[in-house]
Amino acid sequence: MSEAIQLATTGLLMGFIHVLAGPDHLSALATLSGTNVRSDNNYVHSFLLGIKWGLGHAFGLIIVGAILIAIDIPVNNGSVSNTLEAFVGVFMLALGAYGMHKAFRH
Repeated sequence: MSEAIQLATTGLLMGFIHVLAGPDHLSALATLSGTNVRSDNNYVHSFLLGIKWGLGHAFGLIIVGAILIAIDIPVNNGSVSNTLEAFVGVFMLALGAYGMHKAFRH
């Protein structure tokens, strides 16, 4: 197996584990699905919303990863890791505020 295929396979497996083990993903999808309530209970619409979120999440990770690789910053650097985790925290707070806003509006 070539090195590129091994790298891609490892990345996909790690991404799969990351999704299953990440409570931030579950809370994000729960908030988005909960604010996506329709009168016809169309679960396909919620499923497609999850697909869009997943693709957007993956695209964002690819962009950030490419930038870090291009400027040669190791991801396991403590300050880089802490900064990225802080961004995740801010986005989770914003998502929670969005969910509360939508809930109180309806």
